[in-house]
Amino acid sequence: MKSLKQTVEEIKAIVKQEGNHNVRTLASLFTAYPGTDWKQHINYENGVPVTTVLHQDKHLKMLLICWEGGQKSKKHGHPEGGGLIRVLSGTLLETRFAPDDENRMTGIYDYTARSGPAYIHDSEAFHIVENATDEPAVSLHLYSYGLTVSKYQLETSLEQLEQKLRSAA
Repeated sequence: MKSLKQTVEEIKAIVKQEGNHNVRTLASLFTAYPGTDWKQHINYENGVPVTTVLHQDKHLKMLLICWEGGQKSKKHGHPEGGGLIRVLSGTLLETRFAPDDENRMTGIYDYTARSGPAYIHDSEAFHIVENATDEPAVSLHLYSYGLTVSKYQLETSLEQLEQKLRSAA
């Protein structure tokens, strides 16, 4: 059974050999990862799970994103070689918008751990990803060209999340 670390290393080796390219071609590696050992890679700040950078170089960036219930991203795109997302735990909702009109919704999709990876590129759509449930969710992301985290900003900041947890206690 392939581990998350092995999956990251395999993707890095392919990209190192072939250089920058569209991450859609790496979807089969995302699918091959059984999603069994990701919990050991999650980073925590003050007891709260946070986004974990698994790898970043000049070619690509891989992240584990932890989503609290109700948390969502801002509307954003993925230029260059696009982005892959795969839910490892919980459920995420993706709302897509037309590439030529960011206000025109083109589809809504539910993703679970049983779903395969989803691909997005600016030429296809812009999107909002959200955890529309009350339960936490975790997703694996791959972006080409080492896109920075600022391309994927969560509307609920860590400070807001910590405040929410303190007030619930």
